[in-house]
Amino acid sequence: MCKLIYLRIIFFSIKLFRMNYKFSFFSFLLILTFFGCKETQVDTNLDLSSDIIVDCNSNLTDALVERHFTPPVAAKNYAYSNIALYSATSPFFTELNTLNGQIKDFNCEVYPDTAETYNLEVVALNSFSSVALKMVYSDTVISNFLEARLAGYKATLDPSIYDRSIEYSDDVAKYVLSWADGDNYKETRNFEEFSPGEAYEEWKPTSPDYMPAIEPFWGTIRTLVLDSSNQYMPIRPTTVDMTEGATFYNETMEVLYAVDTIDEERNEIALFWDCNPNISHHHGHVMYFLQKISPGGHWIHIATQALDNKQMNFSKGAAVMTTLGIGLHDAFVACWEEKYYSNYVRPETVIRANINEDWKPILQTPAFPEYPSGHSVASASAATILTDLLGENFDFIDSTELKYGLPVREFSSFRDASDEAAISRLYGGIHYMPAITEGVKLGNNVGDLVNGKIKLLK
Repeated sequence: MCKLIYLRIIFFSIKLFRMNYKFSFFSFLLILTFFGCKETQVDTNLDLSSDIIVDCNSNLTDALVERHFTPPVAAKNYAYSNIALYSATSPFFTELNTLNGQIKDFNCEVYPDTAETYNLEVVALNSFSSVALKMVYSDTVISNFLEARLAGYKATLDPSIYDRSIEYSDDVAKYVLSWADGDNYKETRNFEEFSPGEAYEEWKPTSPDYMPAIEPFWGTIRTLVLDSSNQYMPIRPTTVDMTEGATFYNETMEVLYAVDTIDEERNEIALFWDCNPNISHHHGHVMYFLQKISPGGHWIHIATQALDNKQMNFSKGAAVMTTLGIGLHDAFVACWEEKYYSNYVRPETVIRANINEDWKPILQTPAFPEYPSGHSVASASAATILTDLLGENFDFIDSTELKYGLPVREFSSFRDASDEAAISRLYGGIHYMPAITEGVKLGNNVGDLVNGKIKLLK
């Protein structure tokens, strides 16, 4: 369009020149000013695929797994990195809305120069990875990935385009990082250590490591869409009472029975959805951590598989991953607020104290209170968001856990997968049933709110 305008200007000016030299010179300047092109130029087809988005999120997952980032912190890192990518690239697409004003305190006023040319893949790669690197600190997984990819672009692109793309995306990343500084994360690093309650019904550290509580103050982290971390407070958990026939007694026996009678299929389901990045293994006096993806990371991978399988274009892919990241972030803030508010005892503690002191769950009990189930909240939220964006009957083969030694599983929809993720916590022996059902309700509420408030696709 711009080239056509300039050609018409030149043609018109030549005609004027033949009539009057002085008039043609000043009219030429005037016409250039009036018809100055306002379209941002990119040297990449705007219909490019979402491959770079998939690669960036996969690399971030590798870094988070290697460093054993906890589930809520991992969710924050996915959200902020995808927000940076979206904010840097959305101005290039007429079908995308700005993220400004859609999440709390966010107003990025860094824009590309409409008269200049950019490489969109460099912009996406550098904005995402620059934020991810700061979120993960001095991490070689991300830095090596970023340096290698950028070296390839630098070797083939016009130097001015490459430099301009880097400078612009650096500026967007700087804004996102400055905005991130206001989320209360750094402040929570200095809060007093959380002390487990002494009352019987309160959470206690569990075997084999008796780890301290993970992120006890995560409920104070700034939400992105939720009005507050307790906007959708679940009903109170069941009163702890091990009198035979009491509701809590029956819920405890349900967990015990699920573990003691588990079959091969349910065991596979429990292991597939374990997603505990802080699990440890012990051999004699040697202890090591087993690499596993977080619940949020599992759903990020499900989404990137969807992008790959449907060969989704860049703009749709950026909208999907950013919306999902926002939803996962708020789901974990809301879940962790309730976890440490109710501070509810785990099945392992109750069963060992009252029924069998040698009893062990299928999965290692995570180091935080029981109610509600974090995977149930995160999975329901993710499934609600992905269903809204990609459709109700979206069948897929989930290969997320192949990398960690587990087989693929097939699902007929995102809801099908999230329901299985939720019930896996009972099969694994780490949650009572109310934590699962109420967790699903909380996740659905968060997902519905995100779908109602975040509108990235026009």
